[in-house]
Amino acid sequence: MKNSKLYKILFSFFLFYQFGYSQVDVTYNNLVWSDEFSTNGAIDSNKWFHQTQLPSGGSWFNNEVQHYTNLLSNSFVDSGNLNIVAKKEPFTDQGVTKQYTSVRLNSKFAFLYGRVDIRAKIPTNQGTWSALWLLGKN
Repeated sequence: MKNSKLYKILFSFFLFYQFGYSQVDVTYNNLVWSDEFSTNGAIDSNKWFHQTQLPSGGSWFNNEVQHYTNLLSNSFVDSGNLNIVAKKEPFTDQGVTKQYTSVRLNSKFAFLYGRVDIRAKIPTNQGTWSALWLLGKN
């Protein structure tokens, strides 16, 4: 009986210890990267990379029906907003023709810890698959 009570006490201590440390709120006050899209026209190529190289097999991983381009008609900055435009238009790239174009952008910034704030308006039209991904550097 004494052992059972001792185990309960140790287990309770362990739970309180774990939850006490997992509830720590961290304040991030040091801004290390941002893009406010303040210059109209092309995106800032020092901050962003257009990913256009098709994976082997000629299509993206979800059999997407568009080519990702670096065309100004598909991605541009206007009035403080990044605009990403999907267009129905035949486009041939790397020997593959697809009927739509769009953009796949990667930031040129990587970090280990921190907070990410994103403000975005995305379409909900049928056939669109808008996404913001937080992926590892590699």
